Amino acid sequence: MQNKPNLKRSQMSVTSMITMRYANMDTWLFRKNKPNSKPIKPKTNPINPKQSQFKANWSEAQILSLSKEQTQFLQILKGRTVEGTIIKMYNKMIMEKYSQNKKCTLMTKDQVRAVDSWAINTLGIPGVVLMENAGRSCAELIKEKLKPITNPKVCIFCGTGNNGGDGYVIARHLLNSGFKVVVVICGDRQKVKGDAKINLDILEKLDLPIEQLNLKDEDVPTRVKAFTADADMIIDGLFGTGLSGPLRDDYIQLIESINACDCPILAVDIPSGMDCDSGQPLGTAVKASCTVTFVAVKKGFVSECAASYTGEIFVASIGVEPVS
Repeated sequence: MQNKPNLKRSQMSVTSMITMRYANMDTWLFRKNKPNSKPIKPKTNPINPKQSQFKANWSEAQILSLSKEQTQFLQILKGRTVEGTIIKMYNKMIMEKYSQNKKCTLMTKDQVRAVDSWAINTLGIPGVVLMENAGRSCAELIKEKLKPITNPKVCIFCGTGNNGGDGYVIARHLLNSGFKVVVVICGDRQKVKGDAKINLDILEKLDLPIEQLNLKDEDVPTRVKAFTADADMIIDGLFGTGLSGPLRDDYIQLIESINACDCPILAVDIPSGMDCDSGQPLGTAVKASCTVTFVAVKKGFVSECAASYTGEIFVASIGVEPVS
């Protein structure tokens, strides 16, 4: 019998994330199972062991970007010493405005896996349903962001894993909404399996042409430029939260080519190339205009360097949420 996941809930006020390094006011800116083993079926909520259930709820994306309020606060503090009392006042102001529960859960990559296991193996929600919810939440935000544009075009770069599967779901919803959609599989198409393959097959049945980018044999910068020509937004669906170890040189070239494009980038769950726990780029990372992350903010997002990669952060439900 396998042990239950030993996960601790990490709670901070939203502004504590931002003000972790406030000594230097010039830099205080919020920018942007083993083989053959049985699935883990935790009997308790893996985010909060005291809770025995998740609250199933499809909520609107919660905006966590605080740049406007922070700017106002910096103006108030100009020329003053940042002391604990002032920081507490600011924390209280932002918590009351942005956090319904007055606290914000931060998730590590291990906790992400535990939540997926809980939802699929204990609650019985199929993985393809979670993927559908994730992709749909991204598509809704994209439609809102591009509402002023007539006949919008998006280019979706998909990896061969589940993050790419989210990208295929996004593509279908945008296609159904009248968008011009370009889908690019980056890597070996034969490696697309499981829930991601299901959604790729659906796209093919809808007669949407699927582009292929061979990272080792092709002029990647030129191909990326061609795929994204006249695009109103790029969708980053290359890598998810499970990424570890340094990126290969060909993926570094791909990400740098995407970053060089002159249009906004939306990252799915996490900017590709970023370590979920540390927030550090693993060689390089996508510099997104905004990130739609699922269930909760990832631990690495509060690091000093992360905001220049995540951009504006939205938290979206995938159908299950930790109960506070």
